[in-house]
Amino acid sequence: MSREDRYTIDDLTRMTGVTRRTVRFYVQRGLIPPPSGRGRGKHYGEEHLAGIQRVQNLKRAGKKLDDIKMEVRQPQETLVGSTAPEETPGCEVTRVLLAKEGIWLEIGHGATMPEPATLDRLAELCRQELGLPPEVRQHRVTVVSQLSTWLVIPDGLGEGLSLRIGPGERVEIAEVTRAVEKAESEGIIAILTLPE
Repeated sequence: MSREDRYTIDDLTRMTGVTRRTVRFYVQRGLIPPPSGRGRGKHYGEEHLAGIQRVQNLKRAGKKLDDIKMEVRQPQETLVGSTAPEETPGCEVTRVLLAKEGIWLEIGHGATMPEPATLDRLAELCRQELGLPPEVRQHRVTVVSQLSTWLVIPDGLGEGLSLRIGPGERVEIAEVTRAVEKAESEGIIAILTLPE
């Protein structure tokens, strides 16, 4: 792990919107690995950041912590159903939750993130293949960060959860909350697409 990949617990809370207590709780419950180092040298890495994001996404999908713990420990499966090879150190994968049914897309390092419309189409094709009912389409709002750093907007999502946006990243949300309106009025974000 290079020095650039090292995070303090405060870095993690800033990037994910969770509290220090939540980070420690996730470590205690085995949802993310313990920090590396000892004492003042304790630090976290990309695996901790990705782990917290994964737990938060699964919680948003309605999963309970016990189920999340089992899912985190289960080996990942490839499209043909075999156990995925162990990740190569330094190999980054972005996981995108396509649908509330737990349909995930893994995007390898260096690959381009598909446009939101493409992700919607992929989710719908997966639903068809799996025999799931079609998704009830909600109006979506696309926002983009105007900052050159990670942005966390507390209470930015309708469920009272934090909205986390990367530098220049576009994020789709279901509704414009007061916190999002305030961030737009301050020029921190821009709303690109309004509900139909």
